[in-house]
Amino acid sequence: MLGTAFSILGLNKPPLLFLGEGALSHMVTGIPIDQWFKSTLRNMDFTEWTRKQEEIFAGGNFGVSTERVNKRPLHFFNLITGDTGVKKTDYILFLGCNDGGHMIEFMNMGYNKVYGCDLEGVINRAKPLKPRIAKNLFIVNLETTPLPRSHRWKLVVAKAIIEHLGTWAELPKKIAKVQSSGGLVWVCTNDGTKIPRPEARHFTHIPFDTLEHIFKDAGYSIVKHYDFEGPPHNGLMQFLTGRKE
Repeated sequence: MLGTAFSILGLNKPPLLFLGEGALSHMVTGIPIDQWFKSTLRNMDFTEWTRKQEEIFAGGNFGVSTERVNKRPLHFFNLITGDTGVKKTDYILFLGCNDGGHMIEFMNMGYNKVYGCDLEGVINRAKPLKPRIAKNLFIVNLETTPLPRSHRWKLVVAKAIIEHLGTWAELPKKIAKVQSSGGLVWVCTNDGTKIPRPEARHFTHIPFDTLEHIFKDAGYSIVKHYDFEGPPHNGLMQFLTGRKE
């Protein structure tokens, strides 16, 4: 499965970083991670990889509602709001929002300025399914296009999205461009230290300290960063809350 992602990108084998070893999380064969990323991945063409992602999430097995996808959506929202202290009147942006189910759950809790973005095929599918939030959905290719600047987002939520991106190391800086000082970001992703080899639809799993490093490098202080030990994740998912300085 891992080979599929890299064959799409024209790589014969995955770069060393994607093995996810903690000792390699800041360095790849002696090269700082940001320098390695710029020289190895930044100029790659992710058109085909994005097309495959869009195909998966615009329909088929993974194009399902996010409202009850894990039967415990409030589990995530309690983590987010508990970590961030976001107000009901703050502007919130969900990255990779799929059909907007999580957005609706937030709105049901009283948050009234909730927006989301995803690939064109996914958004076009979501709008007729969720007319309540249709006007709050943006078409954004996170590999190639900037985030919407219609508002200064107090909170950006990236739940299970960064592992899908070939340009994952650029995401924190992209988020920082649409937030003011004090803006918050909440990230949930697989812990590459514990699950080093990504499944076919994931580009990579990011080691614990690498995730922290790329957000600090983008100007965020780390409010909280931990592995959730209890079910349903059992220590395999990591959660990071950052505040823009």
